[in-house]
Amino acid sequence: LRNVKPQDIEVPEVRVTAHWEQDLYQMFRESMKEVGMIEPPICMEVDGRLTLVDGKHRLDELLQEGEKTIPVVVVEGSPDDLYFYNLAQSRLRGKVKASNMVQVIFHLWKERGIDIDELRKRTGFTRDYIEKLLTIGEASPEVRQALDEEEIGVGVAYAISRCQDIDLQNSVLAQWRLFRWTVPETEQFIRDVYRAKEEAEEVRPAAVATAPRTVKCFYCGEEHDLAHIANPSICP
Repeated sequence: LRNVKPQDIEVPEVRVTAHWEQDLYQMFRESMKEVGMIEPPICMEVDGRLTLVDGKHRLDELLQEGEKTIPVVVVEGSPDDLYFYNLAQSRLRGKVKASNMVQVIFHLWKERGIDIDELRKRTGFTRDYIEKLLTIGEASPEVRQALDEEEIGVGVAYAISRCQDIDLQNSVLAQWRLFRWTVPETEQFIRDVYRAKEEAEEVRPAAVATAPRTVKCFYCGEEHDLAHIANPSICP
């Protein structure tokens, strides 16, 4: 346990933060003012810097109240452990946005080089769920934004993200907004789109060779290829 200046605590850009409904968050703020902070934030010292693991809402309130120093729990760990601690702690607090989970898991896999087996072992998530999050991490910005705004869930986001064509992803999302399909219905619609595309390619007629277009010369009266006709129509 260490007393530190709240301004000295860094908050990583990539992290999972518990999501509160507005009325519950207001109750949380009032509780912080009346009762105070019962459980201190958790931090980790990474490369000589104190970095937040858990307790962003508490830290925000303390900063707003202008506290000079606050108690924090400092745990040991590597730069990778920072993200795993954050994932583990956030699952126990409030409501976690799936989009945050996507961001952190994708960051660990893409930027930190953590493979899926290690992610599975250290997060407790199933391999299937991790693969879904990684697929969503490469989806179009529109799909990821819809997930962040909780307009769609992980199942629908994953179904749409499996489309290789970004434009098709956005098109399916637009159709989903009209019909509000379930996950199986969304998957069926995507299969129907690909099937219709394949059938259209199979029946596409072959190119038909056409005779070159000719024009009669004004002077000699003979037919000549259009490329050899000047204006007025005079042959070479």
